[in-house]
Amino acid sequence: NEGILRRAIETLKQDFETSDSRYESLKGHADSKMLKASQEMEQARIVYDSEIAMLKSQLGRQEMQMRTLEQALEIKNKENEDLILFSEELIAKLS
Repeated sequence: NEGILRRAIETLKQDFETSDSRYESLKGHADSKMLKASQEMEQARIVYDSEIAMLKSQLGRQEMQMRTLEQALEIKNKENEDLILFSEELIAKLS
């Protein structure tokens, strides 16, 4: 009976060591995968931040160009109004 118990204890010890070894192996694998995923997420964040900065820069340039074009349009509209008034004055003088 004592021999059976000793063998059972020995079997349980071996099972425990096997399970513990498997646990450590899986834990190491999971840690490795988590680290890799974390690095990939960090890299994606860096790329995202870079793209956002580039797009903000492009937006700023486009807004500046739009303001410049709007100012040029205002100037042209004023010039057109002045020419219309001048033309109307000439027509009135010639009539």
